[in-house]
Amino acid sequence: MELESLKRTLALAEEAARDGRLDVSSKLLAGVDIDSLCGLAAAATFFARGNVRCLLGDDAAALGDYEAAFSLYAAAGDSGSGEHAKCLLASAHALAGLGRGDDAIQRCLEALAVFDEAGLFDEATSGRVALAHLYVTAGKSADALALFSSASGPAGPLAELALADALRVTGLFLEAANHYRFALSRELPDDTRARALAGLASAVEGGADGLPGAGQSLALWLEAGEYVERTLAAADYQEESMGAYRERLPDAFAFAARSCLSVSECGLDPLELSERARSARLRELWGHRGAAKEPVPTEDIRTSLRPDELLVSVVMTPSGAFGGDVLVLSIDRQGFGGRELVHGALPRISRALGVVTGSVRDAVGRGYPLPYKAQDELRAALRTCGSILLDPVRDRLAHVRRVTFVPHGCLHGLPFASLENPDTGEPLVVSHDVGVLPQASLRPLLAARRTAAGGRTLIADSGAFGSASRAVESAGEFASAVDASGMSTHDVLEALQGAREALLFLHADFDELDPASSALLVGAGGTERLTGLLIAESDLALELCLALACESGALATSKGEAILGLSPALLVVARQVVVSLWPLDERVAVAFLRLFLEEWDASEDAVAATSAVQRIFLDVTSARHPGALGFDASSPFNWSGFTALS
Repeated sequence: MELESLKRTLALAEEAARDGRLDVSSKLLAGVDIDSLCGLAAAATFFARGNVRCLLGDDAAALGDYEAAFSLYAAAGDSGSGEHAKCLLASAHALAGLGRGDDAIQRCLEALAVFDEAGLFDEATSGRVALAHLYVTAGKSADALALFSSASGPAGPLAELALADALRVTGLFLEAANHYRFALSRELPDDTRARALAGLASAVEGGADGLPGAGQSLALWLEAGEYVERTLAAADYQEESMGAYRERLPDAFAFAARSCLSVSECGLDPLELSERARSARLRELWGHRGAAKEPVPTEDIRTSLRPDELLVSVVMTPSGAFGGDVLVLSIDRQGFGGRELVHGALPRISRALGVVTGSVRDAVGRGYPLPYKAQDELRAALRTCGSILLDPVRDRLAHVRRVTFVPHGCLHGLPFASLENPDTGEPLVVSHDVGVLPQASLRPLLAARRTAAGGRTLIADSGAFGSASRAVESAGEFASAVDASGMSTHDVLEALQGAREALLFLHADFDELDPASSALLVGAGGTERLTGLLIAESDLALELCLALACESGALATSKGEAILGLSPALLVVARQVVVSLWPLDERVAVAFLRLFLEEWDASEDAVAATSAVQRIFLDVTSARHPGALGFDASSPFNWSGFTALS
């Protein structure tokens, strides 16, 4: 494996592990072969693999990788470098996980000596936080305090903040709160103040004796959120340091939405707070057209809903001492507003999501059904996700026909139509039309958007042009059809000018490391990349965009930033969008295209049409389509990945 490919694989594995997709991370790690490397390249690769193994909870294997890295750094004469010291610090975490606290403390001290000598203040501060945590865990709080009072380099509020973080994660909330307040009494940049406020809110929420309760916690989260917004508004979004900052900082508005449930008569709407959490991530995504610049009032969202529709907004607080909760908020046209906090559900839903995405991608990619055991695991995972997300609204499900989910974080990868309905034990789509939106505030904006008055345009890859054209013709509605193999990205956008409906039957490239660069592939051999940014910056005004391309609906995070991929960009130019979360078999895509257009022509409702086709796939013996599909359409691998956004 080439060095760059190896680095890419390890970065993907680390991202998957941080996102809770442990099965994906483990599979990627299994393919890593370091034997062909030597010197500093091998040391850096052992270090990276150790980090992934630490995230996966395999501290013993991680420690082995770190120690292999030490040997290679020493052999290369690089044992006094910052990278070697970072490896020492990482190994301290693994030693602590193995119960070797004294050894972990010694490793931290060795790393700190290197950081201080090299003048690496940020790294030294991180090392002191880790060492303070170990001291406090060992009952040596006085040593932790002395560690910061004698710190070299700039002291004061940053050192106080570092110590407060260490005390908080160890559970000493009262002491942590005192140090956060001391830091906040000084002049701080907006980003540092936001971090301090978020830390103080976490300490207050810990409920330690002598601290106020949820009321102050809510106020602190809100204030932290204001500073987060101010910081991000002033920052260059391409700046690496801001990416790292966004990764570290908890989502203050998500915590605030959770906290306000505990504060009676606070006058705040958790749905609006959850929209602020999403808005901070989405609103700069594609400029002014991409998302609401400010969250839309809940009343406007309510009146934009259909009479038979329930909107379910899911907010997750990041994992950690006070994270890992899932907040399920719901609202319907009649004004019903449900809110329920599912404590500690995030790890369960992350594991279940890993099973779902891993098994479906594996089955589709390899072209054969999963073994029965794997299918049972998949059903159990969908049952887990259904119980977490649908149990809180099960009383309302019987009163509505449509459910629109507004996911948060990694839940954007969940095939919501296949969630098990807790009342029936069947996929939710059997009884309901199921749609998705990345942000509830988009609903009234999409409803008000004007679209072009043109016709239907099919742009298809040359290999599937014939079958896609025939599928469109069989629907009975005229469409102009264009072979994408000879087109540039400009040609594609030009061909769609004035169109009302775009049918894109193409290959796509989803890059999990750099999701913003994900693209539809056109031109000879797919050499031209129609990226989401190019699409979003166009002046298309579509009613429908049907993107039947592998993983056209796949999303990921980039540098802690927003959810990124093709589907948010498609929503910029179309009121209704249909994408696929998974890789697509051509037979499945052609059948879906034909059946979808039949349903769409009857209703012009992408959510209803997509759900109707999924029900047909589930019941291929129906009188309407007896044996018409020619493949095992009822398998969730063939129908659950289609997702309608509207």
